[in-house]
Amino acid sequence: MKAKKTLLKLSAIVLAATILLACTNEELYETTQGNQKLNCQKLPDDQYEQCIKDANQSFEDYERERKE
Repeated sequence: MKAKKTLLKLSAIVLAATILLACTNEELYETTQGNQKLNCQKLPDDQYEQCIKDANQSFEDYERERKE
């Protein structure tokens, strides 16, 4: 019984850590994308549009492409 409670607590801790890590990754991605948008402003018009399009990619799309 005690082992079962310990396993349940450990599972909850692992789940919480995973959720926090996912949030951290998404926040880091969004910060990086914001910096990329600032850098896009320095590019010529013909490169600016593609740069902004890339910078507007959602975190979910980024994750999906990264896992492929």
